[in-house]
Amino acid sequence: MDYLLDFGKMSFKYIEFDYVHETDWTAKATFDGYEYNVVESYVDGLKNHVYEFAVLKVKDKLSLRKLFNILSNDPSVDELVKFKPMNKGYPKRIGIVIKSRLSNSTRYKARLFDGIEVKDYITNGVENWGFLFPVNVNLDLLFNGLKINGKIINVRSRNVNINDVLSLVISNKITSVLTKAELDTLYKVYKLGFFNEPREASLRTLAKELDLSTSTISHQLRSSIRKILNAIFSNNEYI
Repeated sequence: MDYLLDFGKMSFKYIEFDYVHETDWTAKATFDGYEYNVVESYVDGLKNHVYEFAVLKVKDKLSLRKLFNILSNDPSVDELVKFKPMNKGYPKRIGIVIKSRLSNSTRYKARLFDGIEVKDYITNGVENWGFLFPVNVNLDLLFNGLKINGKIINVRSRNVNINDVLSLVISNKITSVLTKAELDTLYKVYKLGFFNEPREASLRTLAKELDLSTSTISHQLRSSIRKILNAIFSNNEYI
C-alpha cells in the first residue's frame, strides 16, 4: 500500500483550457442548444481506439437532429456505439458512447504526458478540457501538438493536492447526470439538515419549506442518490 501513500503526497497542477478541435466532429457543432459532458473514457492502445461515454443535453428536437446527423456522419467518429434517450420531452438527456481514433484524441495525447482527465465539456463547438499533471511536467510539447489540429484558447492553471483531485472528478460526474431540479432539491435538502445525524428535518418539513409534495421530494432524492452512486461506481452503464 506504499504506492497509495506516495500518491497522496504527490502535487499536481490542474490545467483547464478551451479547444477548437478542427479535425473533430465538434468543429461542425457550432450552435447553441446543447451540452455534451463526458462521464468516462477508455483508451484502447492495442486497437488504436478511444471510447467516450457521455451525457448529451439538448433543448429541442432540432438541436437533437443536428447533433445526431453530425455524430453519425463525421469521419472523426468511427462508430456511434450508443445513442439512448434518458427521459421524455425536452430538454432531453441522451446517453452516448462514441468510438474514435487514437491519433485524433486529445485525452490520449495528454496521457502521454501523464495527464489525468478530469473533464471534457463541449458546447457551441468548443471543447472545455480539464487535466491533472504532475507539477514537474513541461506541457509545451503537448500544446504544440494540439495546435496542429486546432486552436487552444484561454489556458488556466493552479496547483492542487489529492483532496482537490477527488473533488474535481466527483463534482464533474455528479453535475453531468443530475437535472437542475434534482441538483437544486438535493442542495436545499442538505442545507436544511436532512442528512445530518440526528436528522434535523423530516420529509414533511422539507415539503413545506420547498413547496413540494413529500412524494416528489422522496422521488427526487432517491433518483439523485441512485444517479450519483451509478456515476461514481459504474464503468460501463450510465443512467
